[in-house]
Amino acid sequence: MSFKKGESPIPHKEKCTCFRCSGVAWNKGAKRWWNSPSWKKGNHPSPDTEIKKGQHLSKKTEYKNGSIPWSKLNKGKMPKGKNHWEWKGDKVGYFALHNWIKRNLGSPKECKKCGSKSAKRYEWANISRKYKRAFSDWVRLCKSCHEKYDKGGMRL
Repeated sequence: MSFKKGESPIPHKEKCTCFRCSGVAWNKGAKRWWNSPSWKKGNHPSPDTEIKKGQHLSKKTEYKNGSIPWSKLNKGKMPKGKNHWEWKGDKVGYFALHNWIKRNLGSPKECKKCGSKSAKRYEWANISRKYKRAFSDWVRLCKSCHEKYDKGGMRL
């Protein structure tokens, strides 16, 4: 079953304006909000409500010279460690635990196994391989010793 252009498989009224019959989109000729003059740069729908540069709306929101911002007032009051509401204890992920160890123990500067201090990279290696939050469960190793230890070819 084929139809000629302008014909519809569903019978329509004589002066139908649907897209199938007329080929004209429903919104053709409609005004777009981004084309309206009020949305052009520098224009405002009502000059009375426009906020001008340097204009203060309220004494409450105005920054007073010498006052301390709220972000600096609350600095250091955030609970840390076990007191923090998102503390996961030993259920922490691999990367989060490594970041926590590095933040608390610092960056390692020498290898405990070979004694190297000139290697390009040092890492914290987990001794028990159970990834606990005990500082005694971590040791400083250079990259090559860490790889050997992880593959099982070296004991600490």
